[in-house]
Amino acid sequence: MKHIILLLSVLVLVSCASSSNMPIGLPEAVSEINIYSIVSRWEIDKFEKARNINRDELEEYDGDYVLSKGSLLRTSEIIQIINNGLGEPSWIAACFEPRHIIEYESVYGKVIAQLCFECSKTYVSIDDWGKMFYHTESFRVKVEEIYKSIGVELPVEHKL
Repeated sequence: MKHIILLLSVLVLVSCASSSNMPIGLPEAVSEINIYSIVSRWEIDKFEKARNINRDELEEYDGDYVLSKGSLLRTSEIIQIINNGLGEPSWIAACFEPRHIIEYESVYGKVIAQLCFECSKTYVSIDDWGKMFYHTESFRVKVEEIYKSIGVELPVEHKL
């Protein structure tokens, strides 16, 4: 029994030590920031009819489809908006169907942030490390404003 407790303690310490080098939230970008709006495979039929698009003309992204994409300068405020918007949401759902993706390079490696506004969750991965965060409603509004400002079509129009 002592050996099991000792082994578990060592595993906890190793995992804490390895994740302590990672940032809290999103690190600053050292490259251009690519943003995508995503349509999942299960909802593409609805989008083809409603928006007169053809799935064969869309780029694929991690098993889903890119509805629209754009890029931002590495100094864009979107990273700060996301970091300031991480926190406790007013409500939580269980879906996690991210329709907004943000990708860029940081000093820690490639950052991919997947945002789901239906369940108020953001999954951030940096190379092999990953963590789920919750975000607030004001975060969604500001991120969607940035998407719209550079002409990236939103997959879902949210109503306040």
